[in-house]
Amino acid sequence: TENQKELERKIRITHQRHSLNNLISPRKGSFFGLYSTLRGTFLGGNTHYLLSDFEFKNFRNIFNSIVVGFRIKTGYLKILNDTNEEDITDFFFLGGSTSLRGWAKADDLNYNNNALFRGLTNLEVRYPIYKNFGGEIFFDAGILGRNKSDINYSNLYWDVGYGFTFNTALGPARLDVAYPYGQHNFNTSISLLYSF
Repeated sequence: TENQKELERKIRITHQRHSLNNLISPRKGSFFGLYSTLRGTFLGGNTHYLLSDFEFKNFRNIFNSIVVGFRIKTGYLKILNDTNEEDITDFFFLGGSTSLRGWAKADDLNYNNNALFRGLTNLEVRYPIYKNFGGEIFFDAGILGRNKSDINYSNLYWDVGYGFTFNTALGPARLDVAYPYGQHNFNTSISLLYSF
């Protein structure tokens, strides 16, 4: 009911550290982020869980013009007490221009269960082409699941691809073409800013 939803509260704690030379278009440095959300329990409401998310990314400049970057991202959601999963909106997903670019959205992965954990890694090489135009070659891999038995090769999704960028005042505009493993098609996406 509306009154029950109004009583639900959550606390989010965020810790970030970085040595990136530029937050929008980094060429060197690293980033560390730790995020934790507690919903329900002593805060009240009918939905109780603890969500933890971790992210690390690193960038290196080689040959004075090429940037190699990688990211590792993991997360776990622990359901507490008696909770109706239909009320949980923070289940993990993969797919789209900022995670697995070979899939347009989470539904394309055919993962119908509510994922309690996620693992994601991205590797990308960015290089200049001409003036404000640049290119990129990338590899993405990720996994979703609910328990330890889901951590296996059959649940691993990955793609390879390439993209083109154009530097704007708001950051790089990006066109990516990704080829998902095991699929007979490719996915294209247009977005602003880098994938990570």
